[in-house]
This record gives sequence, structure tokens and C-alpha cells, in this order.
Amino acid sequence: MDIITRESNRVQAESKLRAGEVFFKHADLCGVSAPVGASKLGQPGTEEVAIFAKMERAAKMKGAMPNFEDLKRYGSAFDIPVMCHSLKKKMSIREMVAKGVFSPQGSTNTLLPDWESLWDAVRIDLSIKKAVNPTIRENIYRIIDMPNSDKVFKVEEFFPYAVEFKEHNGSGEAVNQGETRGGQVDTVEHFIYAAGFTHDLLAALFDKSLDFDKVNDAVMEGYNSLRDDLAISKILAGSYTGTKTTAAATTSGATREELLYYTLENAIDVFAKKTDPVTGQKIGSSGLVCLASEYTANHIARVANGIIKKAAVSTDTGFPSLSAIRKIIGYDGNTITGRTRQKVYSGVGDTYAYLVMPCTGATKNRYMNIGIKRNLTAEIDLKPDVKTLSQAERAWYFAEGIMYSEGINSFIQRVTLPAW
Repeated sequence: MDIITRESNRVQAESKLRAGEVFFKHADLCGVSAPVGASKLGQPGTEEVAIFAKMERAAKMKGAMPNFEDLKRYGSAFDIPVMCHSLKKKMSIREMVAKGVFSPQGSTNTLLPDWESLWDAVRIDLSIKKAVNPTIRENIYRIIDMPNSDKVFKVEEFFPYAVEFKEHNGSGEAVNQGETRGGQVDTVEHFIYAAGFTHDLLAALFDKSLDFDKVNDAVMEGYNSLRDDLAISKILAGSYTGTKTTAAATTSGATREELLYYTLENAIDVFAKKTDPVTGQKIGSSGLVCLASEYTANHIARVANGIIKKAAVSTDTGFPSLSAIRKIIGYDGNTITGRTRQKVYSGVGDTYAYLVMPCTGATKNRYMNIGIKRNLTAEIDLKPDVKTLSQAERAWYFAEGIMYSEGINSFIQRVTLPAW
């Protein structure tokens, strides 16, 4: 049984990218918002709005889909040669930047197609880095693109409709009507999350190391770390009492592998008795995801496959596999370290594991959803600010809301792990 981690996800995604097997849906593509020629202190004029609208239409027509052969050859959208209309020669976006095509002094003469090439490169590079650095949360939550939803919305928007067929006399009898799902009155709120990066005068004069790739790598690291933390921290902070928690097995004379096996087996048995909070139907225990630290995930994978070392036996003994567990996720969180501060996203730890009925596929859990209001979007302003001496400013933001309380209450079993 394979263990899913952030690193294993990245390796698999990079392999697919190299093979040209990455296909972007609308919700996967990152956005770019960058006024051309407009002052930061005022609203863009009619001409600037028209220019930006034209840029967006052009980007949509091209689909911002990269040529995978070029990406494999050059490694980044910023290094793929394109036509520079301002200098009338073919070069990469990185070379255009070095030659001052987009600098505050030279940008007034920069032609529209070159701005389009810059924003396309930013959009493509962000989207590619997002694709090759996937989160683990989609193994538990259902991800839904909701661009038209309100800031606060009812959880019923996540639920499917209900249609019941009944016998009909075929002669004027009213047809039985379908209806929307009821029974839940909770609401979910979209929140905006943002980060920025300013290239100030000090950096412009003395720091020649500012690199598009490094900035985008850092953006993706922070973006994915926060998204996983927003989802997984809800599970770790849940309240688990009574039948929602399983104690570690204490069978006398058992090895640590046996104790772990018996503990997980007991937890699966308890899980099988859980019922849907609305329908009252049994949830069952098929297709569970086991969330643990990477350290304990290795042990769980071994015993879940039935490979157990018994007391007084020198060789491993075959036990029935714990087939109810479909996936094992190892999550240790992440730490982002800067020059002056550090952000720690906590992982699962080695004390507990969590059996989760995921809100994916054909499972009965419909209560753990993430609604995406706005995908990752880059806001870029290349105009200097005389008050702060910033030379260029960049910000990135996304907006989403998470439905989790009923799912955590009814579709998760916390397991206390035996000492290892």
C-alpha cells in the first residue's frame, strides 16, 4: 500500500509533466491582474482598461497552454524564446527583463504583445508550479469551483439534488418532482488569503539576485502549505470523544506490530457502525483514508498489508490485510523560513492517526467540501512609488471556503497509537 505525502505527490506530478500528461482545467489555471500604464494612486483610464481587456481576451484565446516540449527543453516559461516586438528580435522573457523592456524607464515604449508575453509567462509558470506541487487535501475533501458564489452561502449548495421515480398512469397524473437537499442549515464563508513581494530601491541598486523562478517557487510553497494547513488543521483540532475515538490495544504479550494491527482493526469495526447525520444510513468502512505522520504512516502501511512480526517468531507472519484502508497519507506539515521570521504549519504528530471517510469518489461523505471562489491570482504593478521608493510590487491572493464541521463530527475516527 503506497503512502501519499507532499513529496511523493510532487515527484509523481513532475513525472506526468515530463511525459506531457498534465491537462489544465479552468480551475487549475492561475490568474494575472496587471494594469498597463495606470497609476497606482488612481483608477486606470479608459485606454488602460481597454488594453487590459484585450490582453485578457488574447490570453483566453490562446488558453495559456504551454508547449510541453519547450518547457522540457528550457525548464521555465520565462526562458522560452518569443518574439520581442519592442526590440524586434526573438528572446526570452528573462532576457527582455534584463534589457529593461519592462523597466519603469523603458515600459512606456513597450508594445502590447510584449506585455501579453510577460503575463502569459507569469500565468503559465505559476500554473505549472501549482501542477507539480499538488496538495494532499484533495484526497480527503471534495474541491469545487464556485466562481459565482456569495461570500457567505448555505452548505446545501454543496449537496446533490434528489429525484425519485414513481409509477405513472400515463394519463394526466402529476409527475413526481425532484427537490434540492435539505436538513442542513449551516453556512460557509469564503475568506481571502494574500501575500506580497516588493522589489524596493535597495534591491534595485544592489541586489541582482531577484529571480522570477525563485519568487514563484516561494509563492507556490506558501500557497500549498497554507491550503493543506487550512484543511488538515480542521481535522487535527476536532473534538473526538466517546465512540469517536479508539484507544490503543493493550493485548498482553503482543508485539508492537500486532498492537498496531489490533488497534486499527478495532477502529475500523467502530467506524463501520457510524451513520449519516441526515439520512441515518450506515456509512460503512470501505474506502477509508488513514491520516498520520510520515513516521507512523510507514508502520501503518506495513501492518495494513498484513505483514506482522509476532512474539517468539523470527519471521514475519501474514495477517489478513486491512482492506478497508484504501490510502495512507503521511503529513508532517511544513516550515517556511525567511530572513527575519518563520512560519510553522503543524503536522499530525506520532500520537494519533485519523481514519477518514473521504468526500471523494462514490463515498457517502458529502460534508467535507472546499469551495474555490478565486484561484491563485497574481497582482503585478511595475510602476515605482515615490513615497516608498518601491520599484515593483507583486501580490498573490486566493479565496475559498471550507465546509467541515459535520464531516469531522460523523466521518472521522481518531485512533490513539500504541507505543512504538
